[in-house]
Amino acid sequence: MINKISKNDWQYLLPIFILVFIFIGTDITIFWNKLDFAYHHRLIFIEPYRAVTSHFFHADVNHLLANIFGIVVARYFLIELKVKCDKLFLLLISCLLPCQTMLQWCFESVFIRSLNNFSLGFSGILYGINSFILCSSVFGKEKYLGIYLNISRNKNVRTSISFLTLLGLVWSFIPGISMIAHISGLIAGSIIFLL
Repeated sequence: MINKISKNDWQYLLPIFILVFIFIGTDITIFWNKLDFAYHHRLIFIEPYRAVTSHFFHADVNHLLANIFGIVVARYFLIELKVKCDKLFLLLISCLLPCQTMLQWCFESVFIRSLNNFSLGFSGILYGINSFILCSSVFGKEKYLGIYLNISRNKNVRTSISFLTLLGLVWSFIPGISMIAHISGLIAGSIIFLL
């Protein structure tokens, strides 16, 4: 069932607006070059803005639409969990950006040293949000960073988000998709759940 638009939906619409605006600037008007903003583990400390910007640029329209769909799915599950905070989605994004990027850098720089590719997209952050939702549906979550959430355990959300996350991880094996970004997002979501 699709939930009606609520006054709290601005927190989901804002990232969608930013993603679409940047996509127009890179793919329609060609105002920006994506590679100037993409994540690369060798450039992250030389050009630290890439830690944030890489998440908002997408390879093509299918990539953008898949991530917008991911935002809609996250909205649905957060509503199903009856989250009391009207800014949780944006709070999770702001906590996941540095955490997911640092984990991705660690995996690529320390463990997989020969990797020489750029990555773009919001999916690492969405995997982190999915992980937070999964942990919340399993354990419940009273507060996050001192903010009252009052999330109770929810078996239906746990089952659905587990299936979708597993399906997404299988999808990550397709060439051109950054499995490391997805896995680092999952781990980052579990880490920030503990805050």
